Amino acid sequence: PYEEGVYCPNCVGRWDDEQLLRFRERQKQINLANQREKPHLGQNISVQRNQKLHSLSISHSNPILYSFRRCPYAIRARMVLAVAGIQVEHREVLLRDKPTHMLKISPKGTVPILLLPDGDVYDESLDIMKWALDKNNPMSWSVSENMDLITQADEEFKKNLDLYKYSSKHENVDPIYHRNLATDFLLELEKRLAGNIFLSGDELGFVDIAMFPLVRQFNMVDNSYLASQPLPKVL
Repeated sequence: PYEEGVYCPNCVGRWDDEQLLRFRERQKQINLANQREKPHLGQNISVQRNQKLHSLSISHSNPILYSFRRCPYAIRARMVLAVAGIQVEHREVLLRDKPTHMLKISPKGTVPILLLPDGDVYDESLDIMKWALDKNNPMSWSVSENMDLITQADEEFKKNLDLYKYSSKHENVDPIYHRNLATDFLLELEKRLAGNIFLSGDELGFVDIAMFPLVRQFNMVDNSYLASQPLPKVL
């Protein structure tokens, strides 16, 4: 999309509604001045702004990644992007003050979010990971193996982890009950690791990267508890 004096294909979505309104009003005044064959005082400013937009479009040729450093889903997306060697513009987010642009491209407002230069948006970590490996998969990871385990981790394990970690935010929730349910899942992982170094086998794989940040988050709640469990391979 292109709108003279407002945005071009390289910068669409970069400005909020208030800025776009100002740009449109300025361009309207420039057009009126041109029709009257009179100079417009803001025309030079507009030209300078368009030159700036052009320079921004060049510097923002990489995908934009909205992320939060401790979010397990954002962590695993960042890890796979790094493995794939994909350069991104990393925008760290304060979850209590989410950027307008982030909410505009993905109204659900969760991280990670990857905005591609062509305007495509990926706002699920697994989709970002699969996209990255589709571009470059130097370790030949399979993204389809162990998806049942990843789904179980993302749904059941993460639900119990959150109810354990954030029990004070919920009514009538027993954190120990949910801690134990989450531990049961980790014990299943321990069984899968019998005879293997990684969940994917002898070499690090997609499932290991998908799982690691969730286990890390669980351990961060009370690492002395997890250290007391029979989970030597998981840890």
